[in-house]
Amino acid sequence: MILLKCRYIATFNTREEILENAYIGIDEKSGKIEYIGKEKPQKPYDEVIELNKHVVMPSFINAHTHVPMVLLRGLKDDVDLHTWLNKYIFPAEDRLKATDIYYGALQGIAELIESGTSLFIDMYFYEEEIAKAVMESGVRAILSRGVLDITENRTPETEVKKTLDFLAFLERMWSSNLETRDRIFFALGPHAPYTCSRELLILMREKAEELKKKLNNVWINIHVAETRNEFEDFLEKTGKSPVSYLDSIGFLGSDVLSIHTIWVRDEDLAVLAKNKVIVVHNPSSNLKLGSGIAPVPKMLEKGIRVLIGTDSAASNNRLDILSEARLAALLHKGITGNPAILPAKKILRMLTIDAAKALGLDGLLGSIEVGKQADLVIFNIKKTLQAYPFHDIYSLIIYSLDLRAVEKVMVKGRWVYDNGQFLTIKNIEKILERNAETRRRIEDELGI
Repeated sequence: MILLKCRYIATFNTREEILENAYIGIDEKSGKIEYIGKEKPQKPYDEVIELNKHVVMPSFINAHTHVPMVLLRGLKDDVDLHTWLNKYIFPAEDRLKATDIYYGALQGIAELIESGTSLFIDMYFYEEEIAKAVMESGVRAILSRGVLDITENRTPETEVKKTLDFLAFLERMWSSNLETRDRIFFALGPHAPYTCSRELLILMREKAEELKKKLNNVWINIHVAETRNEFEDFLEKTGKSPVSYLDSIGFLGSDVLSIHTIWVRDEDLAVLAKNKVIVVHNPSSNLKLGSGIAPVPKMLEKGIRVLIGTDSAASNNRLDILSEARLAALLHKGITGNPAILPAKKILRMLTIDAAKALGLDGLLGSIEVGKQADLVIFNIKKTLQAYPFHDIYSLIIYSLDLRAVEKVMVKGRWVYDNGQFLTIKNIEKILERNAETRRRIEDELGI
């Protein structure tokens, strides 16, 4: 049993309370918060941790990643998406082995933890290896096996089988380790409308509906309308935008995470709102690849749920959700000329309780409340000069602090990070060395 004595607690509960000089009691066995209050509880605790210089808040949800792509960070920068993917990334990925993905995922997860992330949503291949890394590292993840048939000359049925094989792997994991049931979740992962045939997209939708009968939550990850070329090609070939095309085949729904979603018209926004689609904003990746900027303020005005993701370390080039959140807050103020757009509190909600609600996981996490899991990030507000003088907590975290201030991260009542040390990812130095060797091998094979 752990008792945290906190200087500040940003709860993100329904009353949006910020508690000062208060306690959080945690049952390590269940991972749940059992007490929150200003008075020290009478019940004895095995460990009392003094957090007198700290802000405690729910840990973050990174809504779009390809975590093993830390292996490809900087492989090619300063080119457009089409060139980046087809000339560099796809050829490099063809040379990655299952063990490469495992070690790349461990490094990627470490980066996520370092900026306060406890849950990430991923799409990649060899996703079983990523699941193993998630299990060992103690974090949470929604994992989808990326599938595509058009560009790889594969059949829709082949891609569906890969998806179901991955689900079967997770089901074996859940059965053998009950603790993973509320840490590792399944999603479907059709890559994009331009890489997946109509038949494959329809099969993915049908499988999602079928699987809802036996799984508590099912999501569909898909990249949508990321570039102007994608938008214009769809108009030319189908007479529809990517969003309206997906709507026309019955693909969209409240379980769809529409990644990027930059090139959209007002009528597309209406379609997204009608279908209650979740949009994931990835500003750094979109800016770096010259893809554009998603109209997030317009989306929010129309009631569309918007979350934030880093995308991969190959296109970002960081898995730092704090820097991503800061960019999202500033970017739209500059575009709209409205400094009140996307205030700091709203951005933090998009990383915590709003994300949990959109994903249907708010009964489990997203806020600091009795009965919820203890997924926490703890900032040391005296660790960086940018914290002085102390001011509004939400503004402090978004506009002033960076990952240097992240002192501790807890997932399900278990510490995974403490003062620069990864407590669940062992031998990080050896992992980095191995990944550097993998990178050298890929570059040698590609002749770059």
